[in-house]
Amino acid sequence: MFLGILSDSYGRNFFPTKNKQYFSVEKGLSLVELLIVLGIMGILLGVGGRGLMKNLPEYRLKSATRELISNLQKTKIESAKNNKKTRIIFKTNEKKYHICTDKGSDGSWSSIADNTIISTVDLSKYKSGVGFGYGNASFDATIDGNSFPSGFDSVSYSYNGVTFNSRGTSGSGFVYLDNQKSDVYAIGTTNTGVIVFKKWNGNQWIDE
Repeated sequence: MFLGILSDSYGRNFFPTKNKQYFSVEKGLSLVELLIVLGIMGILLGVGGRGLMKNLPEYRLKSATRELISNLQKTKIESAKNNKKTRIIFKTNEKKYHICTDKGSDGSWSSIADNTIISTVDLSKYKSGVGFGYGNASFDATIDGNSFPSGFDSVSYSYNGVTFNSRGTSGSGFVYLDNQKSDVYAIGTTNTGVIVFKKWNGNQWIDE
């Protein structure tokens, strides 16, 4: 080998290939090192897990809020597409709301038994106490910031429902959703059918 013939005048090799310590490679981890790595991973997972559990109720509330906003948009589009009124009816005591495209034979949205229901959302699926409620909010999400009336069930729309007509407009109002931590969002519409939502930050409502 070329390396083996490089030597000085005394016959000493510059690259002593037979000495394995020059070329040895440590493979794997020792038991102590492995335990240290596992310990660090356990600490990181523990810290991350506590943070996740702490933020889980807010994450679930945001998901429920996003779904309601999406359903308001779908209902608005459905009304314009079919040239007829479509209504979302909120059943606060059941933690549900229904999207209806027809009043049924009785001509009333309120009695949903004979309504044509195209979709039902059960808020209890989100867990973490997500449902209808205004949490720790001190006043409503309107421009005037009025106090919540006595016995308020978290829906300000007349007869607990919002109706979109064929032009995509609707009545104004808000639906309030909260969780077990009293976080709260207000989701609503203007008279022109614009969908808005706000979050209570502990002192006031802020646009999202």
